[in-house]
Amino acid sequence: MNVLALAREPLEYAPFGAREPALEVVAGLVLVRRAWGGVASIDPEVIVRVCPRGAHQVDVAIELWRLAGWPERARQIEAIVERVIEDEGNAASARSIAELLDLLAGLDDALRDSVTDAQLRVDAAALPILRAHSRLLDLADRPGHVATEGVAEAVAQTRELQAVLEDALAGGLAVRFA
Repeated sequence: MNVLALAREPLEYAPFGAREPALEVVAGLVLVRRAWGGVASIDPEVIVRVCPRGAHQVDVAIELWRLAGWPERARQIEAIVERVIEDEGNAASARSIAELLDLLAGLDDALRDSVTDAQLRVDAAALPILRAHSRLLDLADRPGHVATEGVAEAVAQTRELQAVLEDALAGGLAVRFA
């Protein structure tokens, strides 16, 4: 684990909710059917699935890539989400969904190579450094919660996000950030 490298890195982080007011808060993901002509509607009749924590899971993936020492990968995910919101009418194309999936691939291994052990647990001695660089991971010590499992819990969130995106891609659905 190379957590000490994090201590030397500047804290560079802005979750979607903390960005420009124009993007305001991106609360969740909504999988919708594409209407004829390729346009994705948000009408209730075409909503297939609502994922209320989806946008948070995107932010968690971004933070995990940064913690793993891959800030470029984090920036690429941010760029895709911004492109979807601004240029794709807030309905991720199959190409954008596939790009997100490609960028999420390998996150577990990157974390194992940098900040966790093989079971995605953090060494207790590294927790103060991770806490200083994390805004989204639950790394708190409290009854009923093991702080060293915080990264593994976050990885579980990104796996859930991957499953949602894979379902959307397989079903020919659009993904809207709601």
